[in-house]
Amino acid sequence: MAVAHAALLATIGAPIDFHYGVSLLMSWEKIIVITAVALVFSLFSTSTASAVTFSFFFWIMGHFSTEILFIAHKSSRPLLGVFCILFYYIFPNFQTMNIRDIPPEIYNAHWLWAACGYGLSYTAVCLCVSSLLFRKKEF
Repeated sequence: MAVAHAALLATIGAPIDFHYGVSLLMSWEKIIVITAVALVFSLFSTSTASAVTFSFFFWIMGHFSTEILFIAHKSSRPLLGVFCILFYYIFPNFQTMNIRDIPPEIYNAHWLWAACGYGLSYTAVCLCVSSLLFRKKEF
């Protein structure tokens, strides 16, 4: 799909530059992370529908992680703040991988390595959990 999109952009004369490549890399990394999460849920749950639902929920909540943290800081109820901060650290933070949300002064090689490292670390943890769940499966 990326090659088809790049070909379409090339036919209309749109520039394909470094930012386009980085946005493709970050989109690819989001897909890798959510695939690892889906693998965990498919091994954990008994039905396909629940695994798909939980994976979709993680995808949505991962894109709203900044808002979850905002609610935690603005909440007057301490228990709600604790749950929001807990959710902030459990769900993948896809906002770190959105190139459009990164200010130009932060958008550099350090940000790129940090975003890639975060995505790969989250994926590695999910794959380790999947491995542990797979060992307990009886066929």
